Amino acid sequence: MRYKYFFVLAIFLSNLFAVMVQAGEGALSLTTEPREANIYVDGKMKASATPIVLKLSAGWHNIEAKQGDKSVTARVFIGDDALVVKKLVLGGAPVIATENIEDMLFPEQDVFETYSEFQARRKKLLQDFNYGAEQQDPRFRAGTATLDRSGYDIKSGKFPIRIKWQDWTKKLNFFSNFYIIVNRDKARALWQEGKEKAVFVNVKNIVTNKAKMIGLGKTWNIEILLKPGETFQDRLKNGGLAPEMVVIPVGSFQMGSNNGDSDEKPVHQVNINYQFAAGKYEVTVGEFRQFVNATNYRTDAEKGDGCYVYDGSWSEKDDSNWRNPYFSQTNNQPVVCISWNDAVAYTKWLSKQTAKEYRLPSEAEWEYVARAGSTTKYWWGNSIGNNRANCDGCGSRWDDKSTSPVGSFQANQFGLYDTVGNVWEWCADKLHSNYENAPTDGSAWDYATSNNKRVLRGVSWYDNPGVTRAAVRSWGNQDLSYNVFGFRVVLVVRTN
Repeated sequence: MRYKYFFVLAIFLSNLFAVMVQAGEGALSLTTEPREANIYVDGKMKASATPIVLKLSAGWHNIEAKQGDKSVTARVFIGDDALVVKKLVLGGAPVIATENIEDMLFPEQDVFETYSEFQARRKKLLQDFNYGAEQQDPRFRAGTATLDRSGYDIKSGKFPIRIKWQDWTKKLNFFSNFYIIVNRDKARALWQEGKEKAVFVNVKNIVTNKAKMIGLGKTWNIEILLKPGETFQDRLKNGGLAPEMVVIPVGSFQMGSNNGDSDEKPVHQVNINYQFAAGKYEVTVGEFRQFVNATNYRTDAEKGDGCYVYDGSWSEKDDSNWRNPYFSQTNNQPVVCISWNDAVAYTKWLSKQTAKEYRLPSEAEWEYVARAGSTTKYWWGNSIGNNRANCDGCGSRWDDKSTSPVGSFQANQFGLYDTVGNVWEWCADKLHSNYENAPTDGSAWDYATSNNKRVLRGVSWYDNPGVTRAAVRSWGNQDLSYNVFGFRVVLVVRTN
C-alpha cells in the first residue's frame, strides 16, 4: 500500500496538521473567511471552523461553507495523491478550483489520445475553468496500463493491455463487456515506450456487447480499427521495429497493358477483396542488417560467387553482396544484391519476430499498389517528368549511379514510395510467359509451371524510362543476385 503525507501550516495557528493518504485519495487544505463556518463536503458536514485538512477520495467534490445567512460553494477536483489548497470567502461568488489543474486533473497524456489531442483537451479545460464554466470532464483516471507486447494480433484486431486498477475504481462496478475503440496510431506511444501510462475511461463512450474485458486487473482487449492509408509498425521480439506498413484499400484494377510487351497480355481484371498492408518503403539496408545480426544469415551472394554489378558492363563480382554493392550506401537505402531466397528468408524471420504472416507480395498485389488507382504508365501520368523517380533518365541525382534513400520522391496515392524505379522488387509468383489463366483474386501464381524463375517488378536506378511503366515485368532465378534487386513486404490485416 502506498502512503503519502501532506503537511499544511495552519493560518493563525502554530500546530502542524498531517494527513495520511492512501492510493486513490488526495487531500483538501481549506481555510475560510471568516474562520468560523460550517464546512460541508458533498452534503455532509465535516467541520465547524477552519483551517482544516480533509482526506477525500480522488475525483470531484462539492464544497460548501455556511455562516448564518452567508454561504459560498466550490467545486473541487481532488487528484490521486494530490493536495489542493483552497480559501473560500463567505458571500463571494461560486468557485471552481483551478490550482495546479494541469498536474492534478491530467498529470500525463492519456494512452488513448495523441499528444496534440491531449494538449488541445487540456487547453480547452483550462479555458472552461477560467471562465467559470461548471463543466466537468466526463473521464476519470481508472488506473495504469502496460502493453502486453506478445499479445497484439493484427488479424483479429485485439490489443491486450495489462490494467492495474486503482482500488477505488473497483467500487464503480464495471461490467465485463465494455470496451473503448482506439486508433492504432493513438496506442503507438505505449507500444513503443513499453512503460506505464495513465488509463482514463470516458463514461459517455462506454459501449456494450463488443469486445470483453476479462475481469478487473487482468487483460483488457481493446479493438484496433485500421483504415486504408493508416500506417503502423510492429515491434520485434528482439526490441527492434518491423518495416513501416501502409493499409491498402480493397478494390479492383485492370492488370497488364495492351500497349506493352506480350507477357503483359491479356489485360484482365483482378479483384482485391481482402485488406492487406504493404511496406511503405522498400526494405532497407538497416532493416536487413537487423535480420542478419540476429540470425547470422548469409545471403546467396555471400555463399556463392558474389553479386552481379554494373561497372561499364554486367559481371559477377565475388566480393560484392548486400554489404558492398559497388556503390556507397547508407542504412536508409534499399538493400540490394538480394536473391528471392534471401527475401523469403527475411519474411520468415519477420513473421517469427512478430507472430504475424509477413510475405512477399503477389505480382497482382504489387501492380495494384504500384498503380494506386491509376490506369496510366506511371501512377502520376503518362510522362516520366523530372525528378519523380530514380532511373536512367528520370532526372534525379542518383540516375544510373546508385540506389536513392527510400522516400526521396513523392509517394503515390496509396502512400507508398519508390514503386517506380530505385530497385526491382521480388514477387512471390513464378514466371509465366503471359497472363493466360492467371489468377484474378490477387493470389500468387506459383503453380502450373516447373521453372525456378520468380517475377520482379518496379524497375531500377539502371533502367531507362521506357521500361519503368507499372505493367513492365522481369524475372530472375531464385538464387540470382544483382545490385538492382531488392524487395518490399506485405501483410494481411483486419479492418473495420
